[in-house]
Amino acid sequence: MFQLLVTPTIIDKINHARGITRECMIDTVENFLDIQVDFYFETDFYALVKIVDALGGLDIESPHQFAGSFPIEGSNPVEYDDITVPEGLNHLDGKQVVTFARERHTFPDGDFARQRNQQYVIQEVAKKIINTEIRIHL
Repeated sequence: MFQLLVTPTIIDKINHARGITRECMIDTVENFLDIQVDFYFETDFYALVKIVDALGGLDIESPHQFAGSFPIEGSNPVEYDDITVPEGLNHLDGKQVVTFARERHTFPDGDFARQRNQQYVIQEVAKKIINTEIRIHL
């Protein structure tokens, strides 16, 4: 496990820095990469579903089919939708895209695959926004 200094007294995984504060995460990234972070984008799963759906979905290629679950927003106690991500290149809705981006257990290289998939989703969202004349109302 790769760890780095996230505060002057805490050594931990980089993703734990956000759990401390947003500013801690920015400071950690700036110190680790020796860059200045001027802008960033932060979302949660529900907002990402809405973004992808507002874009009309995304064409995503998955190396295999798998099933996952997605928590139903506002349900108490928490209830889940069963979500299937099909193998191959498919047009996915927001919940399928987030399920694809979250999955790690069905991939042989686990979290590394999840990281690649998250980067892939971000790239596809950006491409669709840049290449489409759209107005998003979230």
